Amino acid sequence: MDDLVLRGMAKWPDVPAVYGWLSLDRRGEWRIRGERVSNPAVRAFIGRNYERDPEGRWFFQNGPQRVYVTLEYTPFVYRVINPPGAPVALECHTGAPATAIRNAWMDEAGALLVETEHGIGLVHDRDIGDIFPYLIDANGNALADNILESLLEALQRHEEVPLWLRVRESNAMVAPIRAQDVPQRFGFVLAPRLPEEAPVAPGAPRASPNDGMQPLAEFPPAIRRMIRGVLFDIDDTLTTEGRLTATAYVGMERLQAAGLRMIAITGRPAGWCDHIARMWPVDGVVGENGAFYFRYNAARRVMQRSFVDDHTTRARHRARLREIAAEILAAVPGAAIAADQHYRETDLAIDYCEDVARLPTESVERIVTMMRSRGLTAKVSSIHVNGWFGAYDKLATARRMMLECFGEDLDLERARYLFIGDSPNDAPMFAFFPHAVGVANVRDFDSRIECAPAYVTRARCGAGFRELVDFLLGPQ
Repeated sequence: MDDLVLRGMAKWPDVPAVYGWLSLDRRGEWRIRGERVSNPAVRAFIGRNYERDPEGRWFFQNGPQRVYVTLEYTPFVYRVINPPGAPVALECHTGAPATAIRNAWMDEAGALLVETEHGIGLVHDRDIGDIFPYLIDANGNALADNILESLLEALQRHEEVPLWLRVRESNAMVAPIRAQDVPQRFGFVLAPRLPEEAPVAPGAPRASPNDGMQPLAEFPPAIRRMIRGVLFDIDDTLTTEGRLTATAYVGMERLQAAGLRMIAITGRPAGWCDHIARMWPVDGVVGENGAFYFRYNAARRVMQRSFVDDHTTRARHRARLREIAAEILAAVPGAAIAADQHYRETDLAIDYCEDVARLPTESVERIVTMMRSRGLTAKVSSIHVNGWFGAYDKLATARRMMLECFGEDLDLERARYLFIGDSPNDAPMFAFFPHAVGVANVRDFDSRIECAPAYVTRARCGAGFRELVDFLLGPQ
């Protein structure tokens, strides 16, 4: 394991394990709540710190926290890396070379498995064809295509055949095996189960049959002591009925004064975000659902503004958004352009309950459908439906801001930050952060939210935010 990981384990020895959050698919891709981990540094970090416990449960040691891995098939996936004609050479999905191929099997679906010094693993399906030239008979001879095909079909019928895989040291016989028998035969657990007392990752099975969110009081104390920053939504998370209460504002001040990094994550417009970055006790703000981040350097009196799209692109998009807005208003009675639209740089905000009578769910869904049919990304907040051109979101820009402004890789540090929000457009953040929190009104969205947070406060809106503050720091 990395020295940094070992030091973290020594410093925080009692951090509970996480289940149901990280998985490994049949192609060797790490996935967090189904989302592929694409960052090479993060993939390498997971691979270097990937091990198994005595019960055969594979895990990633993320600093002081053990993250158990759900396996789609085997604990390793091997790629063929040798050039054509050279001896077979494999590389594990973790990046480690496999120098000794000891045995080989084929299952009923035609998947090839090999056992190396690392353990049992699946040969990547795209590399099966590269292995075929190394399949030989008992005398070491290459096989005609029709004979090889018949032998492979027999293996899939679970019949033993005279087929070997040519390797450097000695040839490995290819035997039949049933996929369902692989975990028991090789002593590993496909899906480590959640002990009753363990914390729950977002989306994993939980005690509550309704929404799966645990009460905030169940947040493990050892993890609470590790938290060093809070990313937070604004509308109906920090605010209450459209107002920022003194209680919530003081909560922000307390967290920042305690040394926690404070990042506002909002769908609100650039005009508001300039004010928030300057005037509020925050270290930065991601606005318009990820279109930009602002960070104000008070000492130098400089506002750092970083947009995803350049000025020309934003202007072109605004012209088209005005046309789409007119179409939506004509088609959805009761909808209105959001009052803050004049201060927006990149997106269209349709008000469905802030300054208008609340529209029925069907009308909100109609707005979303119209936006998407016109090429927009559409998200529903607690008050608006927001639409914009582009694939960015709050999470992508939060990642970029943390790296560019603070030198922190949020993929590596996510366990030391938490996010608090309330609505469907917060779902990517809920899915990303294993210790995400929802204020109580997140329950209002019920099945309409794609991913629920791990924990939920008792109080709604700003009072729920303050509940989190007092939980982290103690009551004032």
